Amino acid sequence: MYKAITSAPKAACVSKKSNLMSRLGVYLPGVLLLLGSPVFAASPYTINATGVDWSRGENIWIRENGTDRQTYFTGVIYISLFDQSGNQWNRDTLCVDLFTDIYIGVTYDTVELHPNDVSGRNLTRVSWLVDNALLPTQVNPYSSLLPSSDWVTTPAQGAGIQLAIWDITENNGDGFSAGSVQASQDPNNPTPADVLYWATLYETLSLGETSDLAYVYDVSVR
Repeated sequence: MYKAITSAPKAACVSKKSNLMSRLGVYLPGVLLLLGSPVFAASPYTINATGVDWSRGENIWIRENGTDRQTYFTGVIYISLFDQSGNQWNRDTLCVDLFTDIYIGVTYDTVELHPNDVSGRNLTRVSWLVDNALLPTQVNPYSSLLPSSDWVTTPAQGAGIQLAIWDITENNGDGFSAGSVQASQDPNNPTPADVLYWATLYETLSLGETSDLAYVYDVSVR
């Protein structure tokens, strides 16, 4: 089972990493959130990863559970959501779980939830961060509590907010020198300083904040 989260009004989604290539059929390691929730009998929607946004993401290395690993693409990923009537919504996404496998061009079943429906992963904090840092770049005008300079518009900001989301969901946002999500310690492949700056800032800005305005997509292979 996978899950993805997207901000209201239905225009943005929280997902994970992807590959250096973005054409259809290319493998994306971990575009959508894996949360291990129960299997749902009905599937009101289907979801399809269609590409990545290099202007709001980049290839970085991080340390996961003590091992330095290449994330390929870290940042905003494009998806399309379809309901049972064939209506389509195109959304920008960020991942929540690390190293979860999904493929561009493959259709997945999905069920819509809300952040409060998922316990133990701080998705209400993630929802607030996406609502205020990512959604304003897609919906104009859109009210944000953050200055426009903190909105996700650059590769470093896209990778930074993604890294912050992973640390918030995995380690309660304890920074990048402890826990299962850390900065890379490989001297040949350090996590970029500007990405760490934005990741740390996004964790700080979202501390103590919550929102249930997002939509969470529980995704499973068809």
